[in-house]
Amino acid sequence: KIDKSSGMLCGYANAGVEAISSAFRPNFWRAGTDNDRRGWKAEELMGQWKDVAANDVKVTSSAEGNNAVVEAVIISDGKAVMNIKYSMHPDGTLGVNYDIKIDNQMPEPLRIGLQGQIDSRYSNVTYFGLGPWENYCDRHAGLFLGTYKTTVEGMMTEYVYPQENGNRTGVRWFTLTDKNGKGIQILGASPLSISTWNTTQESLEAAKHIGEEKVLEGSFVLNVDCKQAGVGGTDTWSIKARPEEHHRLLDKHYSYSFMIRPTNSLKDAVNSARNR
Repeated sequence: KIDKSSGMLCGYANAGVEAISSAFRPNFWRAGTDNDRRGWKAEELMGQWKDVAANDVKVTSSAEGNNAVVEAVIISDGKAVMNIKYSMHPDGTLGVNYDIKIDNQMPEPLRIGLQGQIDSRYSNVTYFGLGPWENYCDRHAGLFLGTYKTTVEGMMTEYVYPQENGNRTGVRWFTLTDKNGKGIQILGASPLSISTWNTTQESLEAAKHIGEEKVLEGSFVLNVDCKQAGVGGTDTWSIKARPEEHHRLLDKHYSYSFMIRPTNSLKDAVNSARNR
């Protein structure tokens, strides 16, 4: 299901069982890390990205061969132009192509991605990427590429001061499944950054101490990102806290693609990933 007014993906069902609890929307922010808050002062410098409203949305549909195509052009006045193209294949695979051009006057964002909520029945996570612990574009040298099994809570890192957490980089594919191994699989056309939380980004930002985050009931947050800025940390108290330039999102044009498909077992997911 694509919302006609917003152009956002708001439904995807496997055998009639809905997986999406809340529509996937573009996200350019993160719950501030220690370095973001204390040294980089990210909210002061880049706070415009916290709430990017769509001023104009145009949604069209067409056919490309056997595929049904929906294309959403989303204009945020003075900030960005986004083009999201959805291609539904006859076998139930949904292709998502995301392209964004950022206005030259805008500061850099902290992430380029999509954030939504998934039904909590699909809280078992398997991914092929860098792990097993959380990692970022400037914090992954000690991690290994492999297939890792965990859960939504297992993906998270509970910092004493709640903040952005649980990210995994280099993810080629991942599955979100129920206790019987059925659910959805997401395959990146290029390596993705992903994270799952049992709370919201807003709750992570508002909390001041571990355990203060409001736990979601019946769903969890999923971030499917093109890229997130590094965590930096040359120091924590000055502008040097920000990441090195090559780990910041300084470009004005980003694109990434992935596919969503139903999956019924780990074997099925592995075979699908190899075939694609």
